[in-house]
Amino acid sequence: MRLQILDNGHSFIQKIQMKMIRTMMGGLLPGPIAIQSYRPDFFGRVYNDTVLMSLRGTTEWHKSEAELFAAFVSFNNRCNFCFGAHSAIAVKGIDQAVLDAVFEDWRTAPVNEKIRASLGFLEKLTKTPAEVTDVDVNAVLDAGVSRLGLEEVIQISFVFSLINRLADAFDFELGDDSSRKRMGLVLYNLGYGLAIVPG
Repeated sequence: MRLQILDNGHSFIQKIQMKMIRTMMGGLLPGPIAIQSYRPDFFGRVYNDTVLMSLRGTTEWHKSEAELFAAFVSFNNRCNFCFGAHSAIAVKGIDQAVLDAVFEDWRTAPVNEKIRASLGFLEKLTKTPAEVTDVDVNAVLDAGVSRLGLEEVIQISFVFSLINRLADAFDFELGDDSSRKRMGLVLYNLGYGLAIVPG
């Protein structure tokens, strides 16, 4: 359900800035920008701080690996918008063939054991969180992931399990392949500092 308020509920100054962002992103204004900029004190600022910490503030994971985890959670939640967006960002640092292999079957994909164990953990945490046990945690730690690295993976799961549901509920615009590639390039290089438009 596309809410009109997300298209026209922003201030005049915000609308001008969003038009500029849309142009920079190849014609696509990412839905999270609209929702975070509308009543930012209620949701946007806190959520965006969490996104920045999850995708650009990790100590164990490169930003392309964090983006892969974001896309993987979104893939398992069947959120087309977030899957498409974060795959387009991850591919700036990870070969497309590797990404394709992960989404085909993470168990056999050509990734290191830390990433493979984290993907297995994320799949279970996303699909059947009540079934996660110490055995699952220890499997990730035994693969060489630090406790902090595991916490970072869990935080990415939290952030995207939330935004996946908002993206589907509010019908975030997918855009075409060209605009997603442009958006991926911008977000890979500049991060998420533009996610809340003041005004």
